[in-house]
Amino acid sequence: MIPCTVSECEWLPNNVNIIISTLNTIGYYTSLFNILLITIQRISLFYCKTVYNFLSKYARMFIIQPWIFGSLIVAISYYKECFKQFDLCTFQYKFTCKNVSSSPFSYTNILFYMAQTISVIMFILYMSIIPKIIKQKSLTSKHSKSSSTQEINLVIQFILICLSQWFSSFFFFMVPRVYGTTYYGVLATNICGLINTLMNPLLLLLFCKKVRLAFLKTFCKQYYIENHLGTTKVKPNIQPTPINILSYGR
Repeated sequence: MIPCTVSECEWLPNNVNIIISTLNTIGYYTSLFNILLITIQRISLFYCKTVYNFLSKYARMFIIQPWIFGSLIVAISYYKECFKQFDLCTFQYKFTCKNVSSSPFSYTNILFYMAQTISVIMFILYMSIIPKIIKQKSLTSKHSKSSSTQEINLVIQFILICLSQWFSSFFFFMVPRVYGTTYYGVLATNICGLINTLMNPLLLLLFCKKVRLAFLKTFCKQYYIENHLGTTKVKPNIQPTPINILSYGR
């Protein structure tokens, strides 16, 4: 869509715009339900091992569920004649319905309530297990304390992701209603969307050591050599020894 923003793309039909924007809708709600499912699994590990074992046993089946929910949201949107489109002038998505309703229970408001509720529930659930982890940390050995610290870091990551989802939903539905297509409204919506997109990569970079090393090796090679290979100076005429590419993951 960026080339169309630059060149205006007057030839781009609305139907094509709607179809392309639909992919964004599927991706957003699939991601939202997927994070909710992960939250339920992690919370059940602390409060209900039976549910945790069940979710782990049938993990492949549950992986499909977020995609089903995301596709269902799109199907209902089409049935209600509510479509998301990319505004080429303001560089943001807008959600409009053929039959505009001011009712608090209109379809767009229901989507807003759902996204807000899910995000808040996930945030509260993750906050509820932090005291439990801290308590376990104070009663366990040094090795277990290290494991508890990793668990707390993971919980913090998911809390930040939940907050990102909440802000993304709030700004998408509410800012256009308050500020419309004014400068501040467009700027706020785009910044929030950018933060939501960058949240996962930033968390990986901050909390995952392997990702940080891979980043340093790729973009700060001299710093990586001096601090992680024990070399203070690299002679320009000597070919450095090849280093295996680090596999990374969380």
